[in-house]
Amino acid sequence: MIVAVPLETSKGLDSQICEHFGSAPLYAVCNMDSGRLRIMENSNSTHEHGQCNPVDVFAQNSVDAVLCKGIGGRALIKLKMLDIEVFVAGGLSTLSEALDSYKKGLMRRVESEDACQAHDCH
Repeated sequence: MIVAVPLETSKGLDSQICEHFGSAPLYAVCNMDSGRLRIMENSNSTHEHGQCNPVDVFAQNSVDAVLCKGIGGRALIKLKMLDIEVFVAGGLSTLSEALDSYKKGLMRRVESEDACQAHDCH
């Protein structure tokens, strides 16, 4: 299982989770089976609402799930079309907390009605 998490900082497992999926400067891509962790830059962090495009990068990296605090409707639809599940990481601060919560099955799936309508929805 490969999981991606939008990040504000690059501090390994202590990295801070970004408030919004598409505007994150960085993404963690973690193989939950092997424990391998990569932190990648988001080359599209500044964009118009609804135009974020890390989805293609996730597909290329065989991501199975995204853990995020907020995500727009278009990005959510794109991820679902690729069979990438999206889970709510609300209330969590670090990458370590998010991965631990996911492993324990404590996160709920993001539904269409949970999607943000603008970048400042948090």
